Parts: sequence; structure tokens; C-alpha cells
Amino acid sequence: PAGRPVSGGAITVSPVSGSAITVNMKGTFGDGFEWGASENDETLYIAGNGKMYNFDDASDKVPRADKNAWHLNVVVEGNVTSIGDYAFKEFYNSDTFVLPDTVTRIGNYSFFDCAAMKTFDFSNITSIGTKAFAKNKFESLYIPKTLTDIAMEAFSEAYSLTEIVVEDGNPNYFTDAMGALFETESKTMMVYPKAKSYVGSYTIPEGIEKMESGVFEGVAVGTVVFPSTMSYVDSGSCRNNSFTSLTIPNTVTG
Repeated sequence: PAGRPVSGGAITVSPVSGSAITVNMKGTFGDGFEWGASENDETLYIAGNGKMYNFDDASDKVPRADKNAWHLNVVVEGNVTSIGDYAFKEFYNSDTFVLPDTVTRIGNYSFFDCAAMKTFDFSNITSIGTKAFAKNKFESLYIPKTLTDIAMEAFSEAYSLTEIVVEDGNPNYFTDAMGALFETESKTMMVYPKAKSYVGSYTIPEGIEKMESGVFEGVAVGTVVFPSTMSYVDSGSCRNNSFTSLTIPNTVTG
């Protein structure tokens, strides 16, 4: 998907404004997208329109994305509507991602293991793919009412997370008193804040029927009480923890 990098020159960072930025390295990828890296590799610029190319696998990412590059900042501009699958996977050093307001979808694994990422503005996002933000450093997570499509494990292995807030009026997601995240239609428990202070006992709300992988992995909870409505618990839901007891109804499989 990537054109051969060339040195020097400028890319049009914003097709809307027509501004240009001089870069040290530049190239193309996907359908009409350009990339450029600043001289010290500190900033990676992406320019384009429409849907970003969906990369094929973990090793096929946005150009100039090697693990040794600095890329403290990533700037995406233009009328970009989606971030491609695997696009910024393992951008370990990047703590700032600037996206245009036109972006509404985040692809599968798009920001997987962006270890320095602590915040993200979901104001304009309506859809998030599988493991899109897994292994991030979010301490709090705010889900607006317009974000109505979150794939399973989108926020898995988020070990710094202490708080999840869902805006009133969101038709598909809600949180309980402990800040755990649930999907309304599938009645699935999706995320429990892993960095939350120790809780002696936690009761999953009645009516919840499923639990996705890794929900209670490494959490500080003594006892978990499952509701009578629970029917499926993923085999990896409760690994690596120190529960004193689990109360699970005999209706549970998995």
C-alpha cells in the first residue's frame, strides 16, 4: 500500500486549507493518501480524503511507523472519514494524535498498544473496531451518546483505567455504580476499570447475560457475584486475579 519513500520536499497537509509543510521524508499509501515525517522524526503527518486504507496485518502499518521512530506527534488532516485497520498499531512513543473532525470510525487495532496514549477525544467518533485501543494508558474514558458501535475488546488490557462515564442518552451503552461498561442490546459486560481501588465485593447487575474476554483480568476485587441471568462467561474473563470467591449460577457456560 505504500509508495517508495523519497527525501525532502513538502506535502499538502490540509487539502481544505491548501497549506503545506516541509518534511524530511515523504511517500504515499492507499488511495491518494500522503505521509511525511519531520526532520527529527518527531512528527508524522498524514494527508488525504475519505476512508483511510485498511492495512492487512500487524506488520503492515502506516509508512514510517517502525518501532524505533520517535513520532511523538501524529497529525492527520483533510477530509479523512476513518482510520484504517492497524494504521497506528504499536506507535509506542506517540502521546499526541490529532485527527480532523471528519473522522467518525476507528478501525480494528488502529491504536493497539500505543503505550504512551493517555487521552483520546471521542466527540466525533461513532464506531470503534476490535482492540482499537487495547493496551493503552487511559485513566478515564468518556463515551458520548453519539458513540454507538464499540466492538468487543476495544479497550481490553487497559490497566490504568479507573473510571468510565457514558453520556446520558446513549442508546447502546451504560455503566453501573462501579463504572463497569455494559452493552444494552447484547446484555454484555465489556469492561471493568482495572486500576480501580480494591473492592471487597462486586455484584454484576441482574439482567446481564454475557461477559467478554479479560473483563476481570488483574482487577482488585475480592468477591464477584454473578447474576442469575448470566449464561456465558468467556474462558479468559477471570484470569490473573486474586478473588477470594466467585458466586456463579449453574446456567453459565464457556
